[in-house]
Amino acid sequence: SAPPNMRPGGGTDLYLAPVDTSGRIRGPVLPASRGGVGHMSYPVWSRDGLELAYKVGTDPIRAGIVIQTLATGVERKVDVPFDEIAQFDWSADGRSMLVAGAKGPLQQILRIDLNDGRSTVVAGSQRDTSSRSPGSGTLTQPRWLPDGTACLFVSNSTVERVDLRTGARTTAVTAPTNVQSL
Repeated sequence: SAPPNMRPGGGTDLYLAPVDTSGRIRGPVLPASRGGVGHMSYPVWSRDGLELAYKVGTDPIRAGIVIQTLATGVERKVDVPFDEIAQFDWSADGRSMLVAGAKGPLQQILRIDLNDGRSTVVAGSQRDTSSRSPGSGTLTQPRWLPDGTACLFVSNSTVERVDLRTGARTTAVTAPTNVQSL
């Protein structure tokens, strides 16, 4: 028998359950996706809590992003021009996402408009392609700042800030070793 979050034959599922204010489960635990096949991981809630975005694909690295509207169960795919997706984050208004990913040796952080699918490069660099570990490139963990005018991301041992209006990039923090989490 497979572990509870594993599908027979491989792959992982995400589950949702209603909880009360104490954190106790108060209803059925159901798979998040009604149609996803393969590995589902890295769930990220929209700021209003009405949608859930997650990676889905044939393996944990080569994946796409699906957004599910929880009230209806309707799922839509986000068109991302990457072979590999590391992480992503919702904007406060829910109209766009920051997505860190790679295609070959190029790793980028893109701002993707969820209404029309247009993407804008926030940052880009060459990466070491010898590793197949998610987030193994040099640009990872994109995070919106609360006002939506700038973002932060990790670049090895620094935390970088990008003004999304001007594109100006500055180093916010330099660490003695690689930054592990924002």
